Amino acid sequence: MDENKSPQDFLNEIFEKSQAAAPPVPPPRFEPPGDDPPASPPDEPAEKADGGAKLLPWLGVMLGAALLILGVCLLQLVRMGHRLDGLQQAVEAVQSMDSLRENIEQLQEQLDQAELDSSHLLPELENLLQKQNTLAIRKWQSDYLFYIRQFIDNGDYPMAALVAGLSAERYFNPANIASIPTNPAQAEQYQEYRQELIDRGYWEEAIDPAHIPLDSHLPPTRMGFAARWDPEQNPDMAALGILWCAMDKYYVTGVPEAAAQWLVYYENYPIYEKDSLFYENQELFLSELETIPLSQHILDTASEYTIQQYQRLIQSLMEEGYVVEQDGALKIGKREGSDLHYGLPFDPPGGYLYGEIPIQD
Repeated sequence: MDENKSPQDFLNEIFEKSQAAAPPVPPPRFEPPGDDPPASPPDEPAEKADGGAKLLPWLGVMLGAALLILGVCLLQLVRMGHRLDGLQQAVEAVQSMDSLRENIEQLQEQLDQAELDSSHLLPELENLLQKQNTLAIRKWQSDYLFYIRQFIDNGDYPMAALVAGLSAERYFNPANIASIPTNPAQAEQYQEYRQELIDRGYWEEAIDPAHIPLDSHLPPTRMGFAARWDPEQNPDMAALGILWCAMDKYYVTGVPEAAAQWLVYYENYPIYEKDSLFYENQELFLSELETIPLSQHILDTASEYTIQQYQRLIQSLMEEGYVVEQDGALKIGKREGSDLHYGLPFDPPGGYLYGEIPIQD
């Protein structure tokens, strides 16, 4: 290259060379087909490969964008699914509230109907309870008459007098007829038994100052034990009275706990005849006398029939667990109600004031 040439000279030289005549292109000529194979088309794979290589980054970008859009759509679908679940729960909650409200309304209607029915049924219920009470009382009356008859038939008039005075009298006493329903036939039977006891000297008339009518000049009389057969004065009658009260609770009114308590706690109760010495010096009097067991009182004074009833009662109480035997002595069993204290309908004479029981452990 000539360094003395100017740039313009270089340009002119390039232009002149470009204007030089190129060898003429011969016109195409027709040649019949020969046996030579046709010429293959010019190769273009290189150019196409270069184009495919250029498109790959764009395809990657587009695929990534599509995936990104798909991910966003999936996220939106998940969120929308959660919202739909929330809406479904809300709808179900509203439906539950509606159902609950309907249930409350139905229950209120049923309650109103029940209150209406109860207002009609209450008098009927009271009537049924009254009938049930009447039936129970009449059964007790029948049981008392049965035992009076049994004791009379077995010649045990003291026990018959105790049944009539301690249990049956309150149900057949004319003063109680207004409040206690009485079967006329049973009342008549009781009057016959009472008259027989009066004739034999076990009962007698007594003045009752608590029931003297204001418009009458004649004081009323009531029936009661003759003095020598009074269980509050006669030790033997007191022992038999305890036995009958236990039989009453077990066989008639159904309180076996009371029967067990009386037979056990009164076994060693000092039953003595009340006299002046007893009241003047109770402790000295008791210390000088030997306590007779209740069971011995019964064996010494009761009839064979009554003794059998006593032994049978003790055996039943032991079989049912109301009474147990420990060290040869009877004790109260661990049954429900055994810790309650039951009072006798009379005060036995002797060892303790007012007839209280020495509670045993």
